[in-house]
Amino acid sequence: MTRTASLLRRHPTAARRPGTIAQLDHRTVGYDAARRQHGFLTLLKRLLALIIFTIALSSLQHENLPDYLAYQRMFDTTYPFGSKYYGFYLTASLTKAAGLGYLGFRNLVLFLGILLAYLLVRARRPQQTAGKTSWRSARRNGFMLLLLIFAFILEFYLIRLRAGLSIFFFAIVILTWTRKLRGAGRLVALRLTQLTCLFFSAVIHLETFVSLALFLLVPVIWTSRFSTTFRSNGKVFFVISSLLWAALFSLVTKDAAEIRGAHLNSQLNFVRFLAISPAPILLWLPIWTFFRRSAPNANIRSRKWRHEYFPYMFALNYVAAASMLALFYLSGHIVTSGEAIVRIMTLSSLGAIFSISYWGVSTRNSVALYITVCNALFFVNTIASTVFHWHTA
Repeated sequence: MTRTASLLRRHPTAARRPGTIAQLDHRTVGYDAARRQHGFLTLLKRLLALIIFTIALSSLQHENLPDYLAYQRMFDTTYPFGSKYYGFYLTASLTKAAGLGYLGFRNLVLFLGILLAYLLVRARRPQQTAGKTSWRSARRNGFMLLLLIFAFILEFYLIRLRAGLSIFFFAIVILTWTRKLRGAGRLVALRLTQLTCLFFSAVIHLETFVSLALFLLVPVIWTSRFSTTFRSNGKVFFVISSLLWAALFSLVTKDAAEIRGAHLNSQLNFVRFLAISPAPILLWLPIWTFFRRSAPNANIRSRKWRHEYFPYMFALNYVAAASMLALFYLSGHIVTSGEAIVRIMTLSSLGAIFSISYWGVSTRNSVALYITVCNALFFVNTIASTVFHWHTA
């Protein structure tokens, strides 16, 4: 469509007035230039806000933070951490080669966390069943997401640095999963980039990578590849997911001391167990009822409406994990691996944040909202004594 035809389509009465097309064309050019300038200024504002936010959070760097001194030893040494977590050691070595010290390394990791938060807040995926989201609703969802993601940044980019680096590369894969590129060359480049990011995520911290794969890759791959293959795909998915989680929990509870060290043996707190297992299972029941309703759009099949979207599959996947966790806990198998289990389950926050980022704050995301808030509250409670000691010392 030519520019003139486009202008006539938007302004049908312009053809009856001489000279109007030229005026509209001039105004359109001016509007396009103003829009480009506004977009450039918006980009600069966001980058500036990102830098300021990074500097502000970097002021929280303090040796009284949990694992601060442990990561400093890992940053300064080459053994044994380099052999077990070679990706993390290589990242630290490259940072030192660039002239940055330990504090500079921590600030770099924190910047990656804030960059990830920025990408998550801006991520939007229009849904056929949800209709167009208003600007005010999108801004409200973005503000809510920022509040929910704050504790996530503190936990994984100020304390659990290895997990944070692994999460960053893994998240890039999920953020680019639905990209549709024209041309075989671009598609191949995208797939190679995604495989490289998955590799980096695994070599930096394998345990985090495996947990993220179960929380995120399993529902993502199922949704995009197998959601229409099986007639009762929800039940089949639940069974497969439960078996995978049972295998992981069996490995963790059996070899927790060997994997993490006997000095980290701990039981799973009963209150924590109630919060991460029975509570989300009970919350899932009304959500499951909600997804059993017919599709709001007549052009979408009911079964597809129930099962093709990520919030449903992610929540169902978490319920499978929570169910297996309940079996292991009640059977007395989680005696010395409480901390390892907690570290695994808190990684569910990334999947919950993705669900909220793409599908907004809604009923279908109740499980994701609960997971994010629950993990954040327990994290704040865990470090409260440390922060209080920091300010009163």
